[in-house]
Amino acid sequence: MMNTPVTFSHLYRILCRESLATKTGLLGKACICQHAKSLPIISEKCKLQWRNTALKSTVKIQVRTMAGHSHWHNIRHAKAAEDKKYQATLTKLQIAMKSAIIEGGEDEKTNKRLADVLESMKRASVPKIQIQKILDNARKKSGPVESHFLEVKGPRNATFVMEVETDNLRKLRDDIRKIVKKHMMTLQDWPSYSQLFEQKGVVTVGVTPELQVDNMDPYIEIALEVGAEDVICIAEEGTDGEKNLVLKFHCDPNSVNQIAGEIEDTHGLVVSRTQVEFHPLVYCVMDSPEDIEVCEKVIEKLKSLPETVRVIDNISVPEE
Repeated sequence: MMNTPVTFSHLYRILCRESLATKTGLLGKACICQHAKSLPIISEKCKLQWRNTALKSTVKIQVRTMAGHSHWHNIRHAKAAEDKKYQATLTKLQIAMKSAIIEGGEDEKTNKRLADVLESMKRASVPKIQIQKILDNARKKSGPVESHFLEVKGPRNATFVMEVETDNLRKLRDDIRKIVKKHMMTLQDWPSYSQLFEQKGVVTVGVTPELQVDNMDPYIEIALEVGAEDVICIAEEGTDGEKNLVLKFHCDPNSVNQIAGEIEDTHGLVVSRTQVEFHPLVYCVMDSPEDIEVCEKVIEKLKSLPETVRVIDNISVPEE
């Protein structure tokens, strides 16, 4: 806005118009000018008061206008962030659906993993018509989605292990490099995380009312029969945020699918998930607030990639 000099006569005419419009309603321009000419000449003190009043009035109007604009901008910004988050969630679920169909078939009645993905879509408020459309497309385009583990090196040699599912690993690696390069991190061409983490295969079975877990002896016997190392019963937070009891059979990561099959086929238990857990053997102690902030930021960005299943790290922060 340019700082144009404002004359008193200009402000005087504006105030006259406002005063007359308030008292008599909107008047024609000629009528306003006629009344303005007939007003008495005011003193210099009065001029100053009128000028201050006019300027204050103008400033107040501008502040209200900018506040309204800022409010609208905030609404649009919040909606854009919400839409972006929803789209990222939807893309992740689409990839998970494609992978589930390749692994267990197209029928959600016999494919537990596919049924879980469909349930997650409903919880994410994806419309039924859109879910069906995504399902139909995934059935038609069941290409080779594969699981991979990638390694990122951060400050103080901190290690991040990413589990991803993708049908275009080269493009995904390029996307990850763009993220980590901005924060002076590197995506490893030759991962070494196997020396830094102990890997354990885990077969998870949901505890139903029919299963008696007060006595763990029967499940220990099952673990021995199928070749698992041990079995524990713990409360685990589900996708709905509720704590549920589960049985976890620990085994060699290379045997996890075989053991899961035997647990279901031979012993009639329903496997809800199979996974390889990573337990750090060497921790990276990080006490710099700047480094911690950078790592948290990068982890969030890596997790936001639609192909990311999870991100594991070996960072340890000292207690204050």
